[in-house]
This record gives sequence, C-alpha cells and structure tokens, in this order.
Amino acid sequence: MVKEKYEQIDLKKLRKEYNIPWLTKEGYVDCSKYPIEHPIKDSLSNDAQKFRNACRLLGSMSYEGRKDTAIFLFGLICYYSNDIKKLEIIVENLRYFKTKECANFLFGEIERIKSSNTTRIYINTIIDVLCSFPFDLVLEKFIEFSENKKFSYKMRNKFLAAAEELEYGE
Repeated sequence: MVKEKYEQIDLKKLRKEYNIPWLTKEGYVDCSKYPIEHPIKDSLSNDAQKFRNACRLLGSMSYEGRKDTAIFLFGLICYYSNDIKKLEIIVENLRYFKTKECANFLFGEIERIKSSNTTRIYINTIIDVLCSFPFDLVLEKFIEFSENKKFSYKMRNKFLAAAEELEYGE
C-alpha cells in the first residue's frame, strides 16, 4: 500500500495571501464574514440544488447576525411570490432571524396567500417557523388570526393551536 503525503495547509497564510477572512484558523467557514455575493447569485439560479444551498447559507448567515442576508431572503419571497416550492425553502431559512420585523413579514405572507390545497404546505411552513420564535413576538398575532373570520375555520384552529403551543408548551 502506498502512503500518500498530504501537505499541511497553512490556513493563516492562506487567509492572508488570498484574502479569505471568512475562513477560521480551524478551517471552518465563518458565516458572519462570508461574502453575500455567492449565495445571491446561486439563489437566482434555475438549478434547484444551488437554490436550496444558497438559501441554507443565507439562513446560516442570518443566524450569525447578518441582517442583510435575512432582508435578501425577504426580497426572494417577493421575487418568487408565485413559486410555492421555492417559497417554502426560503421561509424555512428565515427560522433563524427571530425579530419582530420578520414575524410581521411572515404574518403578512399568511394574509397574502390564499389558502388552498396547493398553498397549504407553504402556510404550514410559515406557522411552524413562527412557532420557533419567542412567544412574545408572535402570540398576540396568532390569537388575533384565530379570531379573524377572514380565515377558514380550519385555519383559525391552526392559529389557535399554535398560540396554545406557544403559551402552554403543548
């Protein structure tokens, strides 16, 4: 058996020489410093895997405190407003941006989308994501939606169940 020699990569030199500030000294990617240009380009691709990976990376970047990436995800929701499959992926990656503004945006999506067999999974994804937010950001709106006659009986029950889950941890 032939043993191959692998040269140890000097990450410090690599980071400095090639201007890669998002590479940690351990060799991991620091999402808080990663440039947004690459996932932006891939999020506009027709390639489903590139799109999904770009949204995941943007979600990870927003988790690390990058507001710009979350705001770009909001823009993708507007851009792909009629592509339910892509909307589900985008919303799933907003799970990490737990702000009042994000909650309001997602509740606005629930109001915008007409509930149907086609959109049911998307609406459920939004509800699931909102249920991961701190209850003080979403509880009042879930209760308000559960009492709003604009929504069907089933939808009002979903909102009520979400509010109860947040309030009582059921």
